[in-house]
Amino acid sequence: MKTPWGGDPGLERILDEFSAELAALERGGTTDRDAECTAWLREARETIHGRILGFLPYNSYDRAWGLIHQIRHRLCRILNAEQLLMVELQIHANLDYIADAARREELHQELVSLERALAAREQSPETQNLSEQRRRLEQISRITAEARQSHWRKVNLLRMRLMVTTLFLAGFLFLSLFLVPRVLGEAGIGAGQVLAMIVFGALGGLVSALRSTEPLNARTSNYYLQRTLLGLRPVVGAAAGLLIYLIQLSGILTLLPDATHPGAVHLALAFTAGFSERFFIAQIEHLAKRGSGKTGDEEAESAKEGTGH
Repeated sequence: MKTPWGGDPGLERILDEFSAELAALERGGTTDRDAECTAWLREARETIHGRILGFLPYNSYDRAWGLIHQIRHRLCRILNAEQLLMVELQIHANLDYIADAARREELHQELVSLERALAAREQSPETQNLSEQRRRLEQISRITAEARQSHWRKVNLLRMRLMVTTLFLAGFLFLSLFLVPRVLGEAGIGAGQVLAMIVFGALGGLVSALRSTEPLNARTSNYYLQRTLLGLRPVVGAAAGLLIYLIQLSGILTLLPDATHPGAVHLALAFTAGFSERFFIAQIEHLAKRGSGKTGDEEAESAKEGTGH
């Protein structure tokens, strides 16, 4: 299965594992007990296959993982001791999502104890009470599943906000091809110049993204969040390139006043602004503060007066 941009390759692997476990249950003659799991498994597969232009909405991943957790809770009730060890490992992998360190360590120790008990039962089935172990394993499964879903729900809401904001930004950049020439037509500024600045700013953002890498050793959610930010950088670079071009034309900020070829300078500035958009935004903020004639303390005092504090 081809993983889309920002996708979750772990989904298919876990679905395959659950599919194998359910098939084993069917061979064991317990189809009546796992029919609900089979329906959840089918729904989860249909969810992650419902891509739009190769992309899957983030809430669809949340939905698929919710179904996976439902299957896991159910399997805690019906699997034998040997099969429960696989489920225990999956639950153990979710412990990192428990924010409270003391609670996380407590659950870790309990899972270790359950793992030993399940392994002992596999060797001597008559010596252990499996029903109590299943009940506690399901409880921990629900606790860790809620922690994971809560964490990823926030991450995916943030990624969705970034994507929507970037789409609006791209739309406004498109509109600027028509609006800027109308406003600055008397200065000889046409759509071609505006498009050139947008393209070179996007190129700068793209090169900047190519030079950066996702944090390979970071938490999975941090990896995907950084990957999303890198993918959006060319659009931000395009906006920065156009902005620095307009600022240069306005005369508010003159970076290279004695240039032999102003057009080449503008393209270079657009590329550089896209490549280092944070630096240029910081310079623009500094310029705005200098233009207001206020120091940092005066601005803080003005902010307090504006909020009534």
